[in-house]
Amino acid sequence: MASSKAQAILKCRLFEDDERQSDILRRSFWSILLIESDLSYHIDMPESNIWKFDDRILLPGVQISWQPCREDQRKLLYNMRPSHSFGMPSDTVKAYFLAQIAMCRMIRLCTTSVIVSQGQERYSPVVAMELTYQLDTWHSHLPSSIRFRHHDVTIALPGDFVESVRSSPTSSVIAVTGFLQMQYYLCLAGIYWPAVHSVIRTETLEAAPMGHCERFFESYFGFVITATSVIPNCPHNPWSIYAK
Repeated sequence: MASSKAQAILKCRLFEDDERQSDILRRSFWSILLIESDLSYHIDMPESNIWKFDDRILLPGVQISWQPCREDQRKLLYNMRPSHSFGMPSDTVKAYFLAQIAMCRMIRLCTTSVIVSQGQERYSPVVAMELTYQLDTWHSHLPSSIRFRHHDVTIALPGDFVESVRSSPTSSVIAVTGFLQMQYYLCLAGIYWPAVHSVIRTETLEAAPMGHCERFFESYFGFVITATSVIPNCPHNPWSIYAK
């Protein structure tokens, strides 16, 4: 319902020509798109056609951060945060919101490294490399406050890794950085999964470069490790992480 309402307002321009009101509407649109995209993957929600507007709606401005106006809503928001949360600077919140929008777009495209040739789907290394380049460009443009390091898959994890993650309090900035890192590896695994699928489907190693198959398993490993770290620090949406 929220998605349909936002689309109707934007399509028919049922809003005042005021910069502040327009920015609030844009923030609402992108928030709805992010929530709907997250839900639709996991509960098989029907498409609302909101993605038809994603290339027409400007990104939200970064001058003013939104906060609940009513006191009871503000208290509810604060109560949802972990007890050990240290909060986030306003600029970091804005950067995280924009990074989430860009990541949502890339995750939607990450399985397009497939072309149709002679009526059959075939893995395209060129498309996969372009998608990887876009993903790495996204990472390089993250502000230093939420930019994460890549995992080294050659280093073995300590035996008490899971327990140490669960018992270590984490600030909000570290938590959202870990969430972006998890999504990075999720997207990367999605890019290279068609390579593995092509080899399995055709039962021939020549169906895709072995290096690309290796990148899938490395990415999946990175996703599992970061998801393990993120779950204890995202009490509001662990179901979404499990579903991924």
